[in-house]
Amino acid sequence: MNVLAAAMACASLARASIIAGYAPGWKDLAGANLAQFTHINLAYAEPLANGSLALATAGHNLGEMAARIHRAGSRALLALGGWSGSAHFSTVLKDGTDRARLVASIADGLRDNSLDGVTIDWIANDCNAVDVHSDAANLLALLRELRSALGAAFPGVQKTVALGVGMAPFAGPDGPLRDVSEYAGLVDYINILAYDVNGPWANTTGPNAPLSYQAGSGSQTSLIAAVDAWTAAKFPARQITAGIPFYGRAATALQDMSAEPWNMYQPREDAIPNGDGTDGLWVDGCTDKTPHYSGIWSFNGLRTQGLLQEPEAAQAPWTRHWDSVSLTPWLFNPQTKQFISYDDPSSIAAKASYVAEHGLAGVSVYDITMDHGSELMDAIRKSLTPDAPAPWPAATAARICGIAPAALGEPVVIGYYPSWKKQYMGNVDFSKYTHVNMAFAIPTASGTFSFDGDWFLPQVVKDMHANGTKVLVSVGGWTGSNFFSNIVKSSGTRKTMIDSMVAYVKTNDLDGIDIDWEYPGRLGDTCNVFDTKNDTPNFLTFLKELRSAFDSSFGAGKKLITLAVRVQPFDVDGKPSTSVGDFAKVVDYANLMQYDINGGWNNVTGPNAPFNFQKGQGMQVSFVSAIDDWTKAGWPASKLTAGLAFYGRSTIAQEDMTKDAKNQYQAQSQTVPLGDQEDAPWFDACAGTTANSGTWQWKNLRTQGVLTAPTKAASPWVRTWDDTSKTPWLFNPQTKQFISYDDTESLKVKVDYAASKGLAGVMIWSVNMDYNGELINAARAWTSGNPPEPPTTTSSTAKTSTTRSREPCSDEGMERCADPSGKSAGYALCLYGTWIPQMCGDGTVCKQNGSLIDCDWPLS
Repeated sequence: MNVLAAAMACASLARASIIAGYAPGWKDLAGANLAQFTHINLAYAEPLANGSLALATAGHNLGEMAARIHRAGSRALLALGGWSGSAHFSTVLKDGTDRARLVASIADGLRDNSLDGVTIDWIANDCNAVDVHSDAANLLALLRELRSALGAAFPGVQKTVALGVGMAPFAGPDGPLRDVSEYAGLVDYINILAYDVNGPWANTTGPNAPLSYQAGSGSQTSLIAAVDAWTAAKFPARQITAGIPFYGRAATALQDMSAEPWNMYQPREDAIPNGDGTDGLWVDGCTDKTPHYSGIWSFNGLRTQGLLQEPEAAQAPWTRHWDSVSLTPWLFNPQTKQFISYDDPSSIAAKASYVAEHGLAGVSVYDITMDHGSELMDAIRKSLTPDAPAPWPAATAARICGIAPAALGEPVVIGYYPSWKKQYMGNVDFSKYTHVNMAFAIPTASGTFSFDGDWFLPQVVKDMHANGTKVLVSVGGWTGSNFFSNIVKSSGTRKTMIDSMVAYVKTNDLDGIDIDWEYPGRLGDTCNVFDTKNDTPNFLTFLKELRSAFDSSFGAGKKLITLAVRVQPFDVDGKPSTSVGDFAKVVDYANLMQYDINGGWNNVTGPNAPFNFQKGQGMQVSFVSAIDDWTKAGWPASKLTAGLAFYGRSTIAQEDMTKDAKNQYQAQSQTVPLGDQEDAPWFDACAGTTANSGTWQWKNLRTQGVLTAPTKAASPWVRTWDDTSKTPWLFNPQTKQFISYDDTESLKVKVDYAASKGLAGVMIWSVNMDYNGELINAARAWTSGNPPEPPTTTSSTAKTSTTRSREPCSDEGMERCADPSGKSAGYALCLYGTWIPQMCGDGTVCKQNGSLIDCDWPLS
């Protein structure tokens, strides 16, 4: 595909996300915001035993509802079947006459009510007839006949045909079908109903709608597993929508689950507690004639009935917990032992981000009445919208169209991905990163290295490259720098390591290698070998040889070499070097580690990552001094990235720090406390000691009752802003615990400064520590003086810049060129009421075509 075709194709895809929603006929839809959805499924019409269709079970006045949906700019679909309406599918589809009657009934229902299509939800339950030998084939026959009938009944009009499907492909006599590609040719998309995965039918509590499942606990399926199963059976990802529930399920635990808050799977009672009360007692006429509760809590019920005081903050006595495998929250009431698994903005953003990252068609919501305001819908839209915080619209083009960010003059956003987390981080929106460094591969004394993330690296590379994100493996780290000094000293071990890196990059389709030697010319970890005189010149020799090997193996400049470096240049004879310009000639970026400045190793409290240091207090280095020291030593600012910490460090003060709140530097204990819920005592094999790290990740500051908002502390914690270090700190007067960290306010100061100094971008440690995109969005809000104008050059090598565009718009889907004369690549797309900056593909310009634009070659 040429550049023009690719640009036009990806622009089309960017506008094509499906946001479908189910509208149950038994609910009041008067207050539903239909305009938030692209498709509304009016649920459910019931196929009868002879193939005719009972439309009344879909509720409402279908014609009036269709008109209302059309006024909202959405498509109105008739949903068939559902849990209680699928009893006759198997027998009707088996009989040619009954099947023809069902097809005719569907066509008549669409015509008589001005509907835009049909969604068939054939759901298995114990009352339904099942024939594993013929059901799948008969469904295929129905779809063929339905397509033919709709084509004849509505000439020139494309009616939507969709399916609601289970977590595995359609069943055959030998299990799930291995090839369902023929179905894909007959339907527009399928909705994977990826909820009701765990519930009252299980012996333990568990997640209602897991993104990933916990091996050995609960139902062994999830949204990711379902998508993998369907795509493995040759159903295209671009025709799959992910089912997202706007509700949760309640259970009563047998014990106090808060005693093991990390364990979402605990024994439960058989009886189902009442949910939010909207559906009350009901009788399952299929399997159980006894009235019972459903245990369902809509998100709106959670927000309005005293369980959630904020979208992600529980109301006492309820406590909120986050499961890091399923990537869902759960609530527990220790007084009643009631457990609720549900979805909230964070978990839904994780699911929607997965949809966007894996090229799915969109999402399908059940149901449209269950949101509170638009808190959940906002999470979906923000995750699916092809937008990056201004003024970086080039990032959008790079992610969607695969255009190299550097070619668009875009700041880089490098994120470290710690492999020891032992999981694929589906909740991280990697489209917001230009580079991801997988950390860490550990060198051996011989010059080879090993990486314990090998088992998921292929999937990471595949997904990142699909986003236009580059992937590097980082070699070294704090505990992996033992042998660097000896390796770079010898030509033989240098060659071994270089050969290993070349082979590893080639085998894993990597974009380069990041080297995190902590530190050339000084000790670092107590096990490390170091040579104060020769480490730095030997390291330069190594990097020159590595650059030569990369260029000869892959082509000049094709593979990246990046470094993680401390706040001062490499040491020579016990002092920071004053000349590092030669390093920059063979290295693409140096990532400044402008954090871990002060901590439990000091005698006084102090900022983990100060913007400026306080003279005479704590370490006399900072964010600003690091940039100054490296650039004065000859490293170009354009090859530096500013390091940002998505975590903080805690210590125990000896006195009540609130009595001298202007002083961040106060005497502290040498015993480091446990940090957040993911912290634990760790053994330092070099020092032979065990200690806590005291680390608090941002996501846990936000979810463990410390911060109720990005800049607001929860009692008894007190937040104080230090105007010298430009960082916040927290203090708990009850425990005397102090936490220094970064938040959205402090990151803005650093990012603005880095931009003003002409740095290449930012580096984050680490990608797993954010909360709902709060810090990465702050890190990407790159502002440098007055917002620049849209690009006016079509050269792929010229520097380009773009304007910050956040003015409102009303014509959804409308596009406008930044330069009506057709000389600019920039344009804007009206999406969700806002003009979103976009870019045409490399070498093309925007040309206005009515209310839309074309990306075309410039006139000669």
